[in-house]
Amino acid sequence: MNHMHVGNQDQLLSFEEIDKFEYLICLDSEWTCWENSLENRWSDPEYPPEAIQIGLAIYDLSQGRILDEFVSYVSPTINPILSDYCKNLLLITQEIVDQARRFPEVSNDISVLLKNYSPPRGFICSFGSDWEKIAANALRCSVNDPLVSFQKLDLYLELSGILEHGNDSKSREVAWEILGLPEMPNRHDALADAHDVKRILDAAREYCKDFISGSADHQPLRK
Repeated sequence: MNHMHVGNQDQLLSFEEIDKFEYLICLDSEWTCWENSLENRWSDPEYPPEAIQIGLAIYDLSQGRILDEFVSYVSPTINPILSDYCKNLLLITQEIVDQARRFPEVSNDISVLLKNYSPPRGFICSFGSDWEKIAANALRCSVNDPLVSFQKLDLYLELSGILEHGNDSKSREVAWEILGLPEMPNRHDALADAHDVKRILDAAREYCKDFISGSADHQPLRK
């Protein structure tokens, strides 16, 4: 759940560049939030986005086969009490985050897992740049960013051509519909949503093939 688009643009990939990789690492995450925090880009420094769930689904890119999964709840520290808005939106209870591990422990587990898929063999893919908030969380906690060495593909950016008339809070649903995927499940679960990133990527690449070949009346994906 994130559509921020800042950071190191040199590491961002396009659809045309990903076939060189062996491993696709799909990322999704859930964050502390308040009403209008997405629209305001979490601009209040006293209420930064803190990870409360991180999910990874790792695929063999050539075969489309799932290789590994990771999911963990995370206990926020700056604002440890979830807002009612956050609990209602994400269906994550206060008890869950109270019992969860802190970000440094979760980050370390991610680093250990991703050693098996490290660059140049693997890349990160997410709908929106979730990695930016993970990097910010790592900085606040004085730990290494577990994703820093990976190149990234931002599906939100790559699909900007078909999403330009939508709004950030509904952009994934818009992409899901335009790409012809079945009805999108109404959920906010980081691991399930990470698997959905793979579905969106596959559908978007097929959409691109149809556009290039002229076999369908499609508009360009990217602005």
